[in-house]
Amino acid sequence: MYRELEWEEKSISNELAKIPHGFLSVSQAAEVLQVNPLTVKRWIWRVELPAWNTRTDGKGHWRIAKESISEFVQKRNSMNIDFYD
Repeated sequence: MYRELEWEEKSISNELAKIPHGFLSVSQAAEVLQVNPLTVKRWIWRVELPAWNTRTDGKGHWRIAKESISEFVQKRNSMNIDFYD
């Protein structure tokens, strides 16, 4: 199923400002972007959303920098494309 997402960058910036540290979990990123956590993981797996894993074997937790979220939103908004949900 496709659905078109157009994020308001100011709104995303305000949500990111509420997070006290520089990195978000998958769940936090999903909440900020208003998508399912699985969608965020897909973007990470497809190397569309830069993230790092807390374990070297990839079995840990994913962390996403606030800056990566902001850049991702700007890039996606400028591309004007549809998203999976």
